[in-house]
Amino acid sequence: MIGEHALYRKIQVVLDIAKKGKTSSIQDLSDKVFSNNLINFIYKHFDKDTEEEVSRQSIPSIKKTISVCIDLGLIHENGHLTTSGIKAVNPNYFNDVLSKQIIKFLEEYDVTVNKIEKQVKIMLHSSHPILPTAKALWESLTPDISLNTFSIMFTLLAHCERLVAFRKKIYLGFQK
Repeated sequence: MIGEHALYRKIQVVLDIAKKGKTSSIQDLSDKVFSNNLINFIYKHFDKDTEEEVSRQSIPSIKKTISVCIDLGLIHENGHLTTSGIKAVNPNYFNDVLSKQIIKFLEEYDVTVNKIEKQVKIMLHSSHPILPTAKALWESLTPDISLNTFSIMFTLLAHCERLVAFRKKIYLGFQK
């Protein structure tokens, strides 16, 4: 089961708030997410001064989630949902829309499903097999995006059940 703090769930929550359409900017959307005091963005830490556990919302986490939604073409710069975002709000279509948007995003960096599948086969069938982790694939495909972004996209694809994941970080191939 996907945890409430997973980016996958945070995207769903942000899209749900954006669907209300009462935002005029990304900052406005961020403020609305913050004002809802959602468990998805609340983190606990130990305060050394008071020696108590403190709950706090993570504004950087809210902003990062919104940024990913924009990168994936789910939210416009004005905080409103795109056509894809509107479709993704429906739980029956969320995985399909999200995975299509991720694949489209990766293709902008010349990382196609075919290239990934080909590289996975090479890695697994070499004389010294290499586990096709996101990092190993990133190093071999050398896309013009950060390892962190590449890894995030692969994790989201696994959550969408478009990849077979083993031990959360080893990707064995795309689901058809």
